[in-house]
Amino acid sequence: MKKITLILMLLAAGLMAVSCGHSDEPEPVKPDEITRVQDGNGKIFLENGVLVNANIDYTSAELSKALTEHEWYFDYGFYYDNSHVSPKKEFGGYWPTNIHVDGTIEYSKFPKQEGKIRDFSINGKELISTPRTEIHSGFAIPVENYVIIALDLSDNGSSRMILDRPLSAAPIDGYDANSSYARLIWHTIPND
Repeated sequence: MKKITLILMLLAAGLMAVSCGHSDEPEPVKPDEITRVQDGNGKIFLENGVLVNANIDYTSAELSKALTEHEWYFDYGFYYDNSHVSPKKEFGGYWPTNIHVDGTIEYSKFPKQEGKIRDFSINGKELISTPRTEIHSGFAIPVENYVIIALDLSDNGSSRMILDRPLSAAPIDGYDANSSYARLIWHTIPND
């Protein structure tokens, strides 16, 4: 009886080890697998892979100031994956158009009224856009997560904020679904 129990325990442990070694989550990308330009050392890439200076080491105080003292508008965006960086792209109605100081994010071109104004919150360097109504008339509005890549605040002139959003749920033709992103370039609305 002890031998059977021991064999069953070893068999169960073996099955657990095999199942723990495999995951449905994509494996992290190794830096040597990325062939496009990369962000780092005070630079980010924009459309067509052009590197520009940017503040990637902004503080939480700077981010708080940016979101509570400035209105933001979506200027333009582009797509990228581990190998490609697109030129500027026209984004449709499902993308945010304004970030307001009242803690809301606006999707002015969104086809359903209940999805046009959403609340946002910040978790570290992540901006989370949460719908006020989850399901209406059978139409689900998802929570969207954006990583704030860079924040360049300027006392005179336009400030800039760069957001990334993974596109694995809505892949773009010609781009690797496991490593494709949209990069959104935002600017402050000038004071009147």
